[in-house]
Amino acid sequence: MNPSAVKVSYEIGSKDPRIFLDQTNDRLKILDSGGLSVEALAEIKEYAMEMNVGKILCNCRRDEREAFLQSGFIEEGKIDGFFQGETAYSVSFFNDRDRQIARRRDMENKILAQCFASARDGDRPLEEGVLIRDADDKDIPQLICMFKEIFKTYPTPVHRADYLRHIMKNKTMFKVAEIDGEIVSVASAEMDVKNKNAEITDCATKPACRGKGLLTHIIARLEESLEEKRFHVLYSLSRATEPGINKALWKMGYDYTGRMVNNCHICGSFEDMNLWVKTLKPTAETTGFC
Repeated sequence: MNPSAVKVSYEIGSKDPRIFLDQTNDRLKILDSGGLSVEALAEIKEYAMEMNVGKILCNCRRDEREAFLQSGFIEEGKIDGFFQGETAYSVSFFNDRDRQIARRRDMENKILAQCFASARDGDRPLEEGVLIRDADDKDIPQLICMFKEIFKTYPTPVHRADYLRHIMKNKTMFKVAEIDGEIVSVASAEMDVKNKNAEITDCATKPACRGKGLLTHIIARLEESLEEKRFHVLYSLSRATEPGINKALWKMGYDYTGRMVNNCHICGSFEDMNLWVKTLKPTAETTGFC
């Protein structure tokens, strides 16, 4: 069915389950793009304007993409296999035209070029004395302290114990690197169980421990656990101006598929985020979607 022919069957508003008003990052997320027509997208754009948010974003399917493009959205990236094997197109609409401008593009492109020129060797030995392990509730105080130390602002409330406790229990797997009982690096996987994809996120390493390849080892352990759970696709949004995390993802076999301009508020300002995607190697147990 042509999505532009689907009628609007609901009223756009803050209680609509298809949308999420993300005031921290001054944006509106369309969580479910199924059947959205040009007319429905016009209502969403109008609602976003009323709420004074600068950006609307959505991961849509191929057959929905045309309605978004007709509505003035632009494609900023894509995630192969996102919808149970079907590609997702990351589309955005900018209410704030200034927000569409990538002001550090030259620096960001230089960092990408450095990634592409380096070897894809994610097998650097783990230094002696470093323990990679699962995180749990007892680690929350240390995690909060580290997030506060590294990030002046962050897109999600990782400085709140109740938030971390909730996501650990419901949808997010955390792993950490520990030295002498102190957590020095962390990353997580936010899991979409229905579609068997996961976002690698919340990546952070204390300044004194950078350059040791800790994140590559944490991400590798996350991948192993996700493969066991029959996840097929991983993706990550990394700060486009930060060489370390971009190089780590490149070395781990992630492919660059786009850049989300001024996508979220982190470390005190809006920043561009590079989109990296990896398909996990199929095995006898992970072939096929269910």
